[in-house]
Amino acid sequence: MPAAHSKQEKSALERAEFLEREREALEERNNSLRLEFINSEIDLAITFCRLAASTHDPGKSRRNLRQAERAHSAAMHFLETSRIGLPMPRAVQSKLSDLESLLGELRGTGRH
Repeated sequence: MPAAHSKQEKSALERAEFLEREREALEERNNSLRLEFINSEIDLAITFCRLAASTHDPGKSRRNLRQAERAHSAAMHFLETSRIGLPMPRAVQSKLSDLESLLGELRGTGRH
């Protein structure tokens, strides 16, 4: 009986190790997708800022600024709730900084 018990223990240990590797792979994929989403929201917000800045229609400018703020808010929410262990890539940091400058300019110009 002890040999059978040891086979069961070995099988359970192998299964636990397999599940841990799967969990780590899923967590890595989740972090990658989360970062991709954050990056997309930043890009979207920058696009809306550019639209807001380029229109002469105050209503369209306000609407585009609100959309930019929503996309920025979504990106920030996912950044704040993220469990991504690594620092944010420089390209994303740079875009986020650019976005925050654009938002500040648009809010300060009164074009909205």
